Amino acid sequence: MDASAAVTYPGKSSSGRLRGICSEMKVLLLGTEFYGPFLEKDCGASIVSSTEQQAIIKFDNPISIGGRVIEFAVAQIRGGESKFSELPDAKMLSCNVTATTREIVYSENPFDLTWWRGGNSAITDLVFVASDEAKSS
Repeated sequence: MDASAAVTYPGKSSSGRLRGICSEMKVLLLGTEFYGPFLEKDCGASIVSSTEQQAIIKFDNPISIGGRVIEFAVAQIRGGESKFSELPDAKMLSCNVTATTREIVYSENPFDLTWWRGGNSAITDLVFVASDEAKSS
């Protein structure tokens, strides 16, 4: 395994924290009412783990829908050309975003969506928030 593969592994570090290409990057998910209550308004979040095509997003303020609290989502880039490592330069990436559970996020395969059968997902833009912008909001 080469050094670059080790950096992109979407697992946990020796301290148990999630890691990846864009760990701890602040983002904004642009809201849309088209998909119902999930992401019906803009949501601040952080990327807590990522590969080039997928990221685990942790919402700054968990979303409550029908008594269920959603604190994590999996974002997958739409189209194969863009990469999460390009987000600071690109400023915005179009993504599929699907709510996921804490148990899956901290599992061996945090990007697994094979269980998903519909609901709590959206197509939206994920916007990079520079650290000085995040402090002022």
